Amino acid sequence: MIFIAHTFGWRYLFLAIALTPSGTFGQIGQSWQERAEAGSAFAQANLGIMYAQGEGVPEDDAEAVKWFRLAAEQGHAAAQYSLGVMYAAGDGVPQSYITAHAWWNIASASGHGNASRNLAVIERRLEISEIEEAQALALELNKTIQTEPESE
Repeated sequence: MIFIAHTFGWRYLFLAIALTPSGTFGQIGQSWQERAEAGSAFAQANLGIMYAQGEGVPEDDAEAVKWFRLAAEQGHAAAQYSLGVMYAAGDGVPQSYITAHAWWNIASASGHGNASRNLAVIERRLEISEIEEAQALALELNKTIQTEPESE
């Protein structure tokens, strides 16, 4: 068994206002959807959280991965971290410690503390050749990532 730290932290505040009292996707939640579809990395990451947790929408790990990936490719460190969690657990994607390592490597380089801690944990489970493969994958992924995410 592997322990992976994963928290969404302050984002719960944003999720709370996106839900109606009945816990369904309300008008504000639809605004998140519209902003995410318009390309907002912040909104995309929040939609990823909503789908991963089933908050206001049906839980759908594949949909969560879709939104996390869109935000991650724009340089959103928390989304990069969350993608690593999804790959480590095999939630919505085939389980891969190598791909998890690559995303946490990228998030860690952006200063995400939990990503750094998870790298240390996951490296104990990987062979040297697998770590090298993950590092090469991180370099390839980094070529497609915007260097400056939007600020919100």
